[in-house]
Amino acid sequence: MAGSLVVTSQAGAGTVCVTCTPPNLSVRCEIRKSEAIEGLPFGEDLLNKACAKLIKSSYSAHGCHALKDKTCLNWPVKSFSLKEAKRAFLGETPALPTSEQQNAESPLPPDASAQAPQNAVTVAWHKFIAFFTWH
Repeated sequence: MAGSLVVTSQAGAGTVCVTCTPPNLSVRCEIRKSEAIEGLPFGEDLLNKACAKLIKSSYSAHGCHALKDKTCLNWPVKSFSLKEAKRAFLGETPALPTSEQQNAESPLPPDASAQAPQNAVTVAWHKFIAFFTWH
């Protein structure tokens, strides 16, 4: 899923053109404060995949993908935070409100010994976030 990344320097947001079928949907996805990711060798792929997942979940759409070499300045814009992009990319659900957290049952054992399989891009994302969190 290769895509073209158009950076809007004024807003500091990574912009990705995403289409989905069905329904026929074309959206310009912006991830705010994504400059640090854009500079990475695999940053474009991270933003493309995160945007496709965000648009898919936001619109309950299917078959979403980032477009390569596409200009989508006139498309409707959907803006997301970097935190939302991370959650979508990793397949995490948004944080529950405190009252719901107390009532929710975790599918994982208490020691979290069972972990979901991770691909190389997911591992790279974790390392990237850990680097900026600790430094």
